[in-house]
Amino acid sequence: MATETELKILLPQFADYARVRTALDAMVTAHSTEPIEVPQVNYYLDTVGRQLLQQKAMARVRVAGGQVELTVKVKPKLVDGVIHVAEFQDFLPSPLANVWLTNPPPRTDLALDTHGWLQSAAILPAPLPPDAQLLVLGAMNNVRRKYAVNASDFGGGTAELVVELDRVHYGMGEHEAERFEIEIETPQAAQLLPFVEAWLEGLGVDYCRATETKFAQFLRLSAQI
Repeated sequence: MATETELKILLPQFADYARVRTALDAMVTAHSTEPIEVPQVNYYLDTVGRQLLQQKAMARVRVAGGQVELTVKVKPKLVDGVIHVAEFQDFLPSPLANVWLTNPPPRTDLALDTHGWLQSAAILPAPLPPDAQLLVLGAMNNVRRKYAVNASDFGGGTAELVVELDRVHYGMGEHEAERFEIEIETPQAAQLLPFVEAWLEGLGVDYCRATETKFAQFLRLSAQI
């Protein structure tokens, strides 16, 4: 089990996102590197009875860069823009991945859970039975830009960091929405957060600490349809 610790900052408007993107582009150019842009499609899964949601768990299939990754997250705690969550993730082998790359299914069995995470009592209080079926609840699209930087770029230490700048689109009919977000995974997320916020204030952009995850926003929008 890996515990992910990450800071999450939302940018309310595209103009704020664009300004941050320009500043981060300049930051990595100064380090003689370039941002990496990766389009993603995230498919959220659960049983008909929402057995995962009831246990504060999430299963996601991510298609990005020609690869397919299964992620299971359990009991996230998001407080003041910093999230701690137990996370399990691995890439699917080719035969399983090809299905999602060519024609994503509306439902799947547990064959994609090659490590047995969803059937493990060590991970879920109520593991799924071997014959469980997972429905695709829906999907969201994200364009993620990754920046290799140093904490000193924000005035907060010397650790090497990867800043992820997300432009997320939820396609929910009349409830379509975009989410602009900065994520930085680091054990020192709480200590780094005020330095990143000061940097944002210096850019003159509006921001706020995230109060819900992407998955939580997906569920909220889905409930409004």
